[in-house]
Amino acid sequence: MGRVINIDTASVEIFVDGMGTQCEQGGSPIYLECTDGKWELLVWSDINREEATHRIDMSGALEGNRGAADTIATPIKTEQDAINFITKLAEQKRTFHYDDPVETIVNGLTGKRLFTDDEVPIINERVEELFGFEFCPFELTMKIENEIWGD
Repeated sequence: MGRVINIDTASVEIFVDGMGTQCEQGGSPIYLECTDGKWELLVWSDINREEATHRIDMSGALEGNRGAADTIATPIKTEQDAINFITKLAEQKRTFHYDDPVETIVNGLTGKRLFTDDEVPIINERVEELFGFEFCPFELTMKIENEIWGD
């Protein structure tokens, strides 16, 4: 058996009977924490090591990522498609300046790329499609971001 303890809104410890850490008998070998807006799962799978043996970035598990693959896979054929595309990117906190090379865009908090190597060519296609309309994609993005995040 075991138990889960919420330390605060930014961390959770999981204790398992018969397990511990080098620093503490019966200590929590599983720890979920949020630092600078980034959730990370730390695991001590070796009781003889002081530092965590595994660090897992949990940003892919955020609810905002649900349907992310569908978002970028759908071609932009209408202004409504563009609005849907930009809205999903904004909800996932993956908007960027469309003139910048997609493969160089990183998350300011985590330092990790916003798009994988597999996503880059697809995003490039979507960006090209955005510029096929009379509206300005930059202004549309700022308007949508403002509606989602406020001023």
